[in-house]
Amino acid sequence: MCIRDRTQSTGVFESFMEGSLLSFKLQSAAIIGIVAFLGGIVPLKYNSPKLLSLGNTFSGGIFLSAGFIHMLEESVHGFQELGMTDYPYPYICCVIGILIPLFVEKILLGEHGHGHGHKLQIESDTEMGSSPYNLSLIHI
Repeated sequence: MCIRDRTQSTGVFESFMEGSLLSFKLQSAAIIGIVAFLGGIVPLKYNSPKLLSLGNTFSGGIFLSAGFIHMLEESVHGFQELGMTDYPYPYICCVIGILIPLFVEKILLGEHGHGHGHKLQIESDTEMGSSPYNLSLIHI
């Protein structure tokens, strides 16, 4: 009975895996390109401030979550070096760090009585200065 060393290449298996990996990379690149293209077209086609605000909120959440995930890993290692491994202290600290400002902003401060909807009004007024247009913000 002959046992083959796992470090020896089989040829067929490696070529299949390389082809599969190349196919996966090409499909992933195509999907990322399509999503990026659609993400650029949607704001141009549908000029909706609510849609743009939702997109900004979503992208901000992605960046914040990526930052928190990277900081959490270092925090876990720091707590492990201190010998505090019996309870998930870094995760509790992260959740508390997010919920305290949310609690202060939403519960303690509450609503402050007016919305933040502003509308840009363009007025033609040559008396206001050298520009023929006066840009002013008015409340909706």
